[in-house]
Amino acid sequence: RIHGVAACRAIAHARPLDVRKAFLLQERLRDFGWFVEDMARRRLGYNIVSAEDLETITGGVHHEGVCFYVDPAPPPSFDDLLNEVAAMQRKSAPDAVRVLYLDGVKNPHNLGAIVRTAAHFGVRAILVPAADAAGLGPAGTRVAEGGAESVDIIRLNRPAEALVALKERGLPLFVADAHEGESVFTVELPPRCVLALGAEREGISDALRKLARRAVFIPGTGNVESLNVGTAASV
Repeated sequence: RIHGVAACRAIAHARPLDVRKAFLLQERLRDFGWFVEDMARRRLGYNIVSAEDLETITGGVHHEGVCFYVDPAPPPSFDDLLNEVAAMQRKSAPDAVRVLYLDGVKNPHNLGAIVRTAAHFGVRAILVPAADAAGLGPAGTRVAEGGAESVDIIRLNRPAEALVALKERGLPLFVADAHEGESVFTVELPPRCVLALGAEREGISDALRKLARRAVFIPGTGNVESLNVGTAASV
């Protein structure tokens, strides 16, 4: 169940055949008329509903006038990412590859904001530990503003092994710290790397620090302890 104009528009363009049903306010037909006409040709249902009905369907007021019922996309594979990185490594001039690793970031709104930023700046994938990572869900997908269709979120059963495998293929790990390390404004991050960000209270785990080439931090006034993780990811 996906709602929000940008999120639904991205799905309509990227994987239209996965959309099974659409619910729209009358005024949203100007944004999605082309798509619901295509759904009608494929004998799939769409419904013009009231704002109150849409609140019931989506479970909230932040629906932006549209909701799709969507078949989930196949989960992206870490092996596919690893093979892609290895193939790039064999090139005489490897392409830039930026990957994020999120250590304990569970809030779907934060995750959605990070996905939106990652899509804007061309991050290849976001890695999360399978054991304790939350999914985007409808709220995070809406916050991502369509970015969820552009960035793979890959769940890792053995995160440390995966990060070592990427390091062996030319993507060293850097960790973002609230206070220690080199300023993000002076450090020279390589064009191929993994940047890890931690949850706001716990931060980066000690095990992750041991794998990292370097820690980086965002200097500020010190009037607050740290930035929101979504904001830190943007910086």
